[in-house]
Amino acid sequence: MNVFAKFYDRMVKTDQINQKTGLPIFKEVCFVEVRIKNNSTDVVDQPATQENIRRFAPQYQLYLQSKEKEKKGTSLSLFAFLTIEEQETLKSHGIFTLEEFVALPKDKVQSLNLIEEQKKAKSFVKSHKNQAVINELRKENEALKAKIASLEALLSDQKEDA
Repeated sequence: MNVFAKFYDRMVKTDQINQKTGLPIFKEVCFVEVRIKNNSTDVVDQPATQENIRRFAPQYQLYLQSKEKEKKGTSLSLFAFLTIEEQETLKSHGIFTLEEFVALPKDKVQSLNLIEEQKKAKSFVKSHKNQAVINELRKENEALKAKIASLEALLSDQKEDA
C-alpha cells in the first residue's frame, strides 16, 4: 500500500478576538494531508502531529525546505500565470520560488510543459527587479534632496552672519 503525505500551512481561526477591530484572530498551523494510492475517498487532512512528522520525515523536510526557500524568493502562489496544479507540480520537483522557476533549464521547462509560463515569469521578474532599482534610486534621490536643502540652509545662515 502506497501512502502519500503533503505538509502545508493553513490559517486557523483561534478563540481570541482582536480588541481594536473586534475581528477573530487567526494563526498559521502546519497541516498534513495523507492519501492512499488509487483511493480518492479516504483522505486524512489534519494538523500535523509529531507522529506524522516522524512517519513522513522526507515529506516534512520538503515542507521545511519550501518554507525556507520562499523566505528568500517570491512564492509561486503570487504569480497569477501558474495554476494550482502547475504550482504543485513545480513544488514536487523541488521548485518553490519564482526565481527558481525562471532559472530552470529549457529542457526541464519543456518536460513540465510550462514554456509560456516561464516566459511570462521571466518578464515579471525582470520588471520587478527594475522596479526595485527604481525604488532604491528614488530613496537615494530623496536623501540627496534633503542633504542639499540642509546644506543650502547652512550656507544661507553663514551668508547672513557675514
